[in-house]
Amino acid sequence: MKRFILFCICLLSLCSLSAVDSISSAVAVQDAFAQVAQAGAPTVVRVDVVQESAIISFGSGFMFRRDENRVYILTNYHVISSIISNKKLNLRLTLHDDRQFPATLLGHDQRTDLAVICFDAPENSRFQLAQMGDSSQIKVGNWVIGIGNPYGFNNTVSVGIVSALGRAMLGAASYATDYIQTDAAINSGNSGGPLFNIYGKVIGINSWIASKSGDNSGLSFAIPINTALNIVDVLVANRPVEYPWLGVVVASVTDSRLRETLGLQFEHGACITQIIKDSPADINEISVGDIILAIDGKDVRDANTVVWMISRHKPGDTVELTLFDGEKNKNVKVTLQRRPDDNGGTAYSAQTSATEEFLGAEFGVRSVKNDDKYKDNQLEIISLNEKSTAALYGLMTGDVLLKINQTKIKSIEDLRMIKKEAQEKNKKFFYFKILRNGRELLVGVAAK
Repeated sequence: MKRFILFCICLLSLCSLSAVDSISSAVAVQDAFAQVAQAGAPTVVRVDVVQESAIISFGSGFMFRRDENRVYILTNYHVISSIISNKKLNLRLTLHDDRQFPATLLGHDQRTDLAVICFDAPENSRFQLAQMGDSSQIKVGNWVIGIGNPYGFNNTVSVGIVSALGRAMLGAASYATDYIQTDAAINSGNSGGPLFNIYGKVIGINSWIASKSGDNSGLSFAIPINTALNIVDVLVANRPVEYPWLGVVVASVTDSRLRETLGLQFEHGACITQIIKDSPADINEISVGDIILAIDGKDVRDANTVVWMISRHKPGDTVELTLFDGEKNKNVKVTLQRRPDDNGGTAYSAQTSATEEFLGAEFGVRSVKNDDKYKDNQLEIISLNEKSTAALYGLMTGDVLLKINQTKIKSIEDLRMIKKEAQEKNKKFFYFKILRNGRELLVGVAAK
C-alpha cells in the first residue's frame, strides 16, 4: 500500500512538472510576440491619401532608412497610386505616437506593388527604424507577426505562421515576385505594413488577401523583403526599375491536362508555349514545346517558378536552362536582356478554298510559298465566333494551325480526323500549337 501511495505521489509530481514546463513554454512564446510588437510598432506608420482635410484612402508602411534630413518609408504601390494621376491629392503620415507629417512620393513600381515615400525629419527628432531580415531563410511553419492599421485601428498586431512560399498573385502570374502566404489576420488598411519574423526582423510587406467577402479569410500574402531590397535604392533615387527578360511564355506542367494532352512524363516543370521574336530565348537551341526543368541547376516546379527565378537576376546576367526537347535533356545558356514594354506584330491574311469549323473557329486553306518553312501546314483561322471557346481561350484570326495535342495538322482531312477522334473518345481539352506573327505558341482550349 505504501508503495502504491509513493507511486501516485511521484506520478502527480511528474504531471505537475510537465504542466509547469508547458506553461513556461507558452509564456516564452507569448513574451517573444510581445517583444516583437513592442519593438516593431514604433517603426510602423499609417499612410493617408488626403484631399484638403478629407481622407480618401489609407494603408500602412514602415520606416526603414534615415539620412540627416529625411526618413524613408516602404509601402505598397496600390496604397499611394491614386496620387500619381490626381495632383489634388497628398500624402500624410501618422506615427505610432500620433505625430503627423506630410509625405512625398519618391519612387514606385507597379509590377512589384512597391513604393518609397519620405518625410522631412525635424532636427534632433528620434524615429525607430525597422530591422531588415532575409526572406530566403524563412520556412513553412515559421511564426510571423503583422503590424498595421486595419480599418483604421492603428498599430494592430496579428500573429500567424508561414502557410506557403512562392505563391503567384491571382490573375497576375506574370508579376515578378513570389509571395509569402500566411494565416495572420490581414485586412483593408494593413497593406504596406511589415511582416516580422519571431526575431523582430521584417521578412515581408503585407500586400493582399484572397477572400470572397473582402475580409480576412486566413489567406494573406506578403511581398518577400528580399524582393524589395533588390530595388529599394532604385526607388529611393526615383529611377525606373529594369527587369530581366528571357522572352518566353510558359505553362505549368503541374497542370494534368497539359501533361495528358502532350504526353509528358514529367510532373513538374514549365512548358514553353511561345518564344518572343528577337528575345534572348529566340535561338536555335530553344523551341516551343521544350520543358524547362531547371534554371542554374535549381529545379523548376511550375510556370510561376520560372518568373520569380528569372526576376532575381538583372539584365545582362547569363542563366543556364536545363531543357527537355522531347527526346533528351540539354543545357542552354542565355544572356538576359532588359524587359521591353510590349511586343507586337501583324497577322497573316487568309485565302480559302475549303473550310472546317472546330470549337468556334473556322479553319481554311492559306496561301503558301515554296520557301515557306511551314508550307506543309495549310490551315489557318479565317473567322472566329467571339463567344466561342476558341476565342475565349485566346485563339485569333490568322493563327496558322501546326498541331493539336500530339498530332501534326497539315490539311482539312487531318483536322476532321481530330474532330472525329474527339467525339468518339469524348475529349474535352486540346492544346493547339499555332503560328502567330511568325512565332510558334501553344494555346489550351477546353470544349464546352
